[in-house]
Amino acid sequence: MRRKGRVFDQFEPAARSTLAFLTDELGYDRPLLSTELLRTLTYARGQQKIKVHYYLRGHGLFTDVTTVFQGIEYLASLSDLVFAAGLGHRNAVTVSANNLRMMDKSLESQAHYLRLLAPTLQDPADAAELMRTAGAKQRAVGGELPGAGRAHPLWQGRAMPFDHNDHYHPLLLRQMPPNCRTALDVGCGTGRFAWRLARLGVEVDAIDPSEEVVAEARAPAAGSTPGERAPRFRCADVTEVRLPKAHYDFISCLASLHHMPFGTVAALRDALAPGGVLVVLGCYPERTRLDWAWSLAAVPVNAVVRLAVFVRDRLGSAVTGRTPARAPVAQPTMPLLQIRREAAALLPGCRIRRLLFWRYLLVFRNGGDGGQAL
Repeated sequence: MRRKGRVFDQFEPAARSTLAFLTDELGYDRPLLSTELLRTLTYARGQQKIKVHYYLRGHGLFTDVTTVFQGIEYLASLSDLVFAAGLGHRNAVTVSANNLRMMDKSLESQAHYLRLLAPTLQDPADAAELMRTAGAKQRAVGGELPGAGRAHPLWQGRAMPFDHNDHYHPLLLRQMPPNCRTALDVGCGTGRFAWRLARLGVEVDAIDPSEEVVAEARAPAAGSTPGERAPRFRCADVTEVRLPKAHYDFISCLASLHHMPFGTVAALRDALAPGGVLVVLGCYPERTRLDWAWSLAAVPVNAVVRLAVFVRDRLGSAVTGRTPARAPVAQPTMPLLQIRREAAALLPGCRIRRLLFWRYLLVFRNGGDGGQAL
């Protein structure tokens, strides 16, 4: 087998050659290359972009599509679009790129499905409809999404907040390795978990792309006691940051992985010190009967707890007189089955467990015992 470094070196010329039809036949601009945590070739045509990502060290090759229609930007993976269009299962798109032969096979597979989707993607309205069917992530371009101010049902409502991530803090803390000294909290939001880590005596780096929530996260530092260790909060996108290699004893990612390419876990893995632990509290959409069964089981419990938290928070807001900032929200699009498959390739030996409240727990131990998904 050829060395994986050769695969990395050959990604750009191979991708440009296999996907030349995007520029030669379909009118996309010549692709731009970025090379931070992953190599990405971006093909743009008007307000539509096709991004082909090659994850470092030959672990995988994935494509996503972004399009804008009526002020809303949609983002979906090629696998989800293929499934939504009825062209095949999500597994139909080959993503393995462990050697040059497999990389060429993956590029040819993704080029094949891009050609089949081309007629739909050319029309912005048709592209947006397919994106919605595929469960695409959506964000407003210069404003709020339509319906953002409408009331939500009790079990989803913002009027009765119950933070599912906070509920699982004790479970995540139990995954910390002994003698943990350094930690990274990815997508830290308002910093509650980062502060819990810091108060355990851990040196914490915390990163989030939202300036508003990072400012909220830093606020408790003003009232901390002299000598109390505070997290180092940073406003940045983790996919654009060069993380130190083999540095952190503990890396946490709470309900933030679905905001970024799943392959980002490869960079987080590489940032783990020997014996370090990566934990992901992730979100997934309901796609199977088992998913819906867990969802139905969660609804009554969620409603009761939300009501209790609502009473507590109303009392708290009466005292503080302020509404805390909330982290940006995106709907997850990757089914749990696909998460398991891609995690097995990128994080060998990781364990994945389904949790109540529409969450899963992924635990990867650097140099661990080769456990399997639960």
